[in-house]
Amino acid sequence: MGAADRYLKEGQFSRARRALARALETARNPRDRARGLLDLAEYLLLFEPNQENEAAETLELAREAWPGVARDPRFRGLSALVAAVRGEEPRWTEPRNSLEAFLLGAAAMRLGQGERGIAYFRRATRLPEHLRWHRELGLGVLLQERGEFEEALGHIERAMALSPETERDIIALEAANLLLELGRPEEARELLGRVARAQEALPADLRARWRYLAGLAELALGNPRRALAEFEEAERENREVGDEELALELTVVGGHALERLGRWEEAAGRLAEALAAAHPEDRAYLAHELGVAELEAGRLREAERHLKQALADPDYEHRGQAAADLAELYYRAGEYGATEFWAREAARLGNPAAGELYLGHLAYDRVDLEEALDRYRRVVELSRPGDNEWMVAQEAVVEILAQQGYQNPTELIKRASEALRYLTPRDEQRQVLHRYLERARRKLVDEFRVN
Repeated sequence: MGAADRYLKEGQFSRARRALARALETARNPRDRARGLLDLAEYLLLFEPNQENEAAETLELAREAWPGVARDPRFRGLSALVAAVRGEEPRWTEPRNSLEAFLLGAAAMRLGQGERGIAYFRRATRLPEHLRWHRELGLGVLLQERGEFEEALGHIERAMALSPETERDIIALEAANLLLELGRPEEARELLGRVARAQEALPADLRARWRYLAGLAELALGNPRRALAEFEEAERENREVGDEELALELTVVGGHALERLGRWEEAAGRLAEALAAAHPEDRAYLAHELGVAELEAGRLREAERHLKQALADPDYEHRGQAAADLAELYYRAGEYGATEFWAREAARLGNPAAGELYLGHLAYDRVDLEEALDRYRRVVELSRPGDNEWMVAQEAVVEILAQQGYQNPTELIKRASEALRYLTPRDEQRQVLHRYLERARRKLVDEFRVN
């Protein structure tokens, strides 16, 4: 491409288009003209949106100028990409070089054929400079869809480094999204902060997405008030664009921020809106989210209805948690038979820790402390340190051991010390655990002196 190649590498797309036009005007023979037309078709498909019809016409002009161009690997790859952009299945071929492999990968990506796209992109190892960032970005996006976030982030970061400055902020949003998926919100916030300096230069849809990701980072960092402000700003930006999918997601995450602020009724209102507008495949998840918000707002019958709606979907992957939430609902309502039923259902549906927790609560309420101890100890074994069930069970074991007269001070000290690691300095439960801990230590010293 010559001069056009350089302009594309720098992100000067208008100049690249003019350079391609000049090259066509000065083409000396049919073969040069055909290759110049391939350059133009490639530009139209990769750097200008919604130009597939002009690209198809350009490919046809290339074939008319020199019929032999139909054997060129780039012609085959571009033809496949034109078909894919139109929603048609191309003829998949064995690529003869990296450029054809790249174009076939782009075609597969447009058709949602991720595995095929990854396989083709991996073979595209020797590309012109202006296409390398495209390949890295494509691979990153497809690997992200496959759930391979760490490898995807590496490709997205390379795409940022290789891309023209005009494209970097857009790619940075993809990188920030991956950092959030990987549980690295501090880095995501830092990266989004760099994008913020150019925020006003971004189109409205990307400004809305930037605000959305910034809100997710703040939510993950424990700043729900800031998160809510970002989500509300994102909603304002998104009204200009009308992206319904993003609007729905903002309704949901706004509800999550309100939950963290303890504003359960408002959260339930937002989640009810989201449920009404959701696609069928998302309804079980949103019904579950709404049920939890209603439970915390004290609207038990509404919560019961929505939690059972979530459970009614056999494909919903969090049915065990929904059953545990129903066990909590009935426990709060004092309906102990239903509590036991749903606790056992939670265990059957893959959430044994939560099931054992509510069975432990029932045993404790019956003053069957030995059974309660056994169940709470089992919860600790079944759950991850620091999780809600683990914390509740550890604290319950400590309390029962204290009620039994500190007969096992060693276990009490161990469990209280483990639980204290996960409590913030302001948590009121710290004082309770410290009090039990000190009494157990004194008991242990007294036993040592007697012996």
